[in-house]
Parts: sequence; structure tokens; C-alpha cells
Amino acid sequence: MVVDGRTDLYGDEMVVRFRKTAWGVSYDTDPHLNESRVVLIEREIPLTKFLSKDPRFELVYQDKLAAVFRRR
Repeated sequence: MVVDGRTDLYGDEMVVRFRKTAWGVSYDTDPHLNESRVVLIEREIPLTKFLSKDPRFELVYQDKLAAVFRRR
């Protein structure tokens, strides 16, 4: 799943789910995240901390702006 600033393309339901997932609210049940093999995410988004502790994912790259996780 990729979400950018054009929220009118995705619909309200998708945007609400993305925001909840990004903040770590029920992220482990997000269907798009559960299907993802690679996650590229800004480091300052709370989900980054959750993924770093989630045994389903491993951190493979990070810099001061972003982190990349892959499914184990």
C-alpha cells in the first residue's frame, strides 16, 4: 500500500485506516501491512518503532529520514 498526499484518490476509509496504522493503532491487523513484504517509512512516524519490535519484520536500512523493513 502506498499513500501520498492526494487523499481524495483513496477515499476516507483508506485514509483513516492508514492514519491509525501509522500511529500504531491496530497496526498488526491492517490488511495492507500484513500483505507487505517491504515497508519504506519515515523514521518519525510511530509505526517505525512498532515495526522495529515486531518479529514479523526486520530493519534492513535506515538513515536520518527513512527506514526500510522487510518481512522475515
